[in-house]
Amino acid sequence: MNFHQIEATVAAHYAPAIINGDVTGLDDREESQLDAFLESLTEGNAPGHFDIVCTEPTFTTCAVTHLQAECVTLVYFYPSRENQ
Repeated sequence: MNFHQIEATVAAHYAPAIINGDVTGLDDREESQLDAFLESLTEGNAPGHFDIVCTEPTFTTCAVTHLQAECVTLVYFYPSRENQ
C-alpha cells in the first residue's frame, strides 16, 4: 500500500489533541482553530493518521495559529487513491 504524507509544524501543546483527541487544556478559540486546521489538512484525502516525527520543540511559526511558538513536526499519512 502506498501512502502520501503532509508535514506540518504545530505548537507542542496541540500534539495531545491531534494524536489522542485530548483537547484538555485548550480553550474554545484554540479548539476551533485546531478543528479548522485539521479539516483543511485532511479535506479531500482518504482517512489517515498523524504521527509526531520531531518531538524536540523548536521556536517557529505554528501552522494552526500562524504565531510563533515552541513547535513540533507532525506528519499526516493517508493512503493513495490507487490503493482504493
